[in-house]
Amino acid sequence: MQSVKADLPKVKGCDSVLVLRHGSAETQYTLVEEWQDAALHSAHLERMVSSGAWAKLEALLSAPPCSDFYVPL
Repeated sequence: MQSVKADLPKVKGCDSVLVLRHGSAETQYTLVEEWQDAALHSAHLERMVSSGAWAKLEALLSAPPCSDFYVPL
């Protein structure tokens, strides 16, 4: 998770990432990513899928990740 905190904000369109670990479940994490817009986030995910990086990430997980895009108020 340390590499996510360091590397993800270097991706075009990602302003920041906050990595949170669940207090009582040491293997559960939440990532709060701030993106300039949904299109840049989608483009990043598409690059991860096409490069095979997403498959490698999913192989480390016990369940598929949940994801959504929120808009600040």
